[in-house]
Amino acid sequence: MANKKYNVLSPVIQAGVIVHSGEIELDEKHGAKLVEKGVLEDVAAAKKADSVNKTE
Repeated sequence: MANKKYNVLSPVIQAGVIVHSGEIELDEKHGAKLVEKGVLEDVAAAKKADSVNKTE
């Protein structure tokens, strides 16, 4: 499985460390579960939304 980068929206534990903000890299399976719960946001999707907002 490939790893993807995600923005942290609320605290999450990664490798025994609590991450409150910033970017983390997780495999797609675990990342997708946390995106569904609203804990993470896909970096690629966030950048795409920002570029659309700037052009409007």
